[in-house]
Amino acid sequence: MIKISRILVPTDFSELANLAIDYGAAIANQFQSELHVLNVVDDYFVLTGEGQLVLPDRNEYLKGLKAASERELATLPRGSTTTIKVSRHTAIGRPFEEIVRFAKEHQIDLIVIGSHGRRGLSHLLLGSVAERVVRLAGCPVLTVRPDQHQFVTV
Repeated sequence: MIKISRILVPTDFSELANLAIDYGAAIANQFQSELHVLNVVDDYFVLTGEGQLVLPDRNEYLKGLKAASERELATLPRGSTTTIKVSRHTAIGRPFEEIVRFAKEHQIDLIVIGSHGRRGLSHLLLGSVAERVVRLAGCPVLTVRPDQHQFVTV
């Protein structure tokens, strides 16, 4: 028998991530699992020398991004999840590292993540968070792509 107690769905708030959340919520409903929704704030803060562009304080910058993330997370998932426990989390760091770390620390049984399935130059330039999570996660990972057969209806 399959036992899935905790499901993690990382989100960047895109439509594809919302589709992954739909999948995660549907599976959580089916297995009466906890659903964890995680947004990772990628720290792109640029350091500049004196006399150059004036940027806000790094801590204030990240604090603002984290607050915006938490506001957006509060609206997720958008479907009916009255029968499951939903926890929302924000982390700061490199997305794939934080997703894998979170999954390990919270003993996640399944990660559901959106993947664009990029190939060629765009894959080389952008990389793939989903691909890295699949390679590094200590639990099964379900990738959701926009062009695949959809088996969850909302």
